[in-house]
Amino acid sequence: MNFSRAQWAFSLVLDLLVKTALLTFVGLLITLSAAPVGGFVALGAFFSILHFLCLFMGFKAVSSLEFARLRLNGAIRFWLAVIVANVLFAAAATMFFSSLRRSDDVGPSIQGDLTMSGILVVTNLIPILVVAALGCLLGLVMRGRHRQRMSSP
Repeated sequence: MNFSRAQWAFSLVLDLLVKTALLTFVGLLITLSAAPVGGFVALGAFFSILHFLCLFMGFKAVSSLEFARLRLNGAIRFWLAVIVANVLFAAAATMFFSSLRRSDDVGPSIQGDLTMSGILVVTNLIPILVVAALGCLLGLVMRGRHRQRMSSP
């Protein structure tokens, strides 16, 4: 299962919209609409770009398994790369959230950082699953149209 360029572009735009909307909503909810929206939009864009950077590294890591003569079919290679990318993303997001705390801050712990990273990982999966489902649906429709054309006199 491989995405076309158009599917990756749609996934990137959808990911950017989901992350920006979520982070802006949560940020404005926490700050009671006292903070400027631009910071939350920039944070959403940052995490969206980080997600696609991790996807690139995940696909490269899974592709490097071929050097060990480990052949994986397309769907397994795709989903393994998505899993590796999301693990990388969760680690990077957790380190980012942890770096925002001061060293003398005894309030929130790593558990809160992991929770927020987990929420962002779920938002990573939404665009990929939506695009994959739309791609499968479009493939079924196109095959049905092709069969209909071939069977009509």
